[in-house]
Amino acid sequence: MLSTSRASDNQSRFVSSIATSRALLRPTPRRPSTKKYRARAFYSVEQPAGRSPCRDDLTTAGLHCGRRGARSRRMLRPALFFVMTLCTACATRAPRLPYAGTLDEFLAAHPLADGQNIRVDEIGRTTSASYHVAQVRGAESPHRHVAHDLTVVVLRGHGTFTRDAERVPLVAGDAVVIARGTPHWFANGARAPAVSLVVFAPPLDAPDNVPVDAR
Repeated sequence: MLSTSRASDNQSRFVSSIATSRALLRPTPRRPSTKKYRARAFYSVEQPAGRSPCRDDLTTAGLHCGRRGARSRRMLRPALFFVMTLCTACATRAPRLPYAGTLDEFLAAHPLADGQNIRVDEIGRTTSASYHVAQVRGAESPHRHVAHDLTVVVLRGHGTFTRDAERVPLVAGDAVVIARGTPHWFANGARAPAVSLVVFAPPLDAPDNVPVDAR
C-alpha cells in the first residue's frame, strides 16, 4: 500500500511539472504600448450629435478636438490678433529712404509741379551706384539706357512696366532689374503719382535716356 501511494504521488508531481513547463513556454500576449493606446483613444473620441467629426487641418493649426482644442483656439486668438495688427502697422508705415529720411518728408519737399509728368531726384551715391527717387504722373516714353543698369523698387502706387515685349503689373514693394540697352517704360495706373527708388550702376553723371526709335 505504501509503495502504491508513493508511486501515485510521484505521478502527480510529474504531471504538475509538465503543466508548469507548458505554461512557462506559452507566449505571453503583448500589451499595446502607451503611445498606441493613446493614439487609439484619441481617434475614438465620440462626437456630440449633430456635429461633424473633427479633423486635423491648417485652419485649426493641428489643434485637438473637443474641450482641449477649444481652449487652445481661444489661447491662439490673441496671438493672431497681435500678428495681424503688427503687419497692418508695418504696411501703413511710410517707407524710409536711404540718405533722405521718410518718403512722406521727401515728397513734401520735392513735389511734382503742375503739368509736370516725371520728376527724378538724386538722393545719394557710392562709388558704384547712384540712388534716385522717381515720380511718374502719367507714362514714360519708351527709352533705353546705353551705359547704365537699373534696379527699380516701387515705393508707392501701381502701374504696368514694359520691358521689350514683356508687360509686368507692378505694385508697391515690387522690384525690376533693367539691363543697359533694354527698351522699357512705365505707365502709372492710378490718379496719384507712382513713386519708385531707382538705382543707376555705375553712378549717373549725365543724362542717359535714349528714345527707342533713335539709333
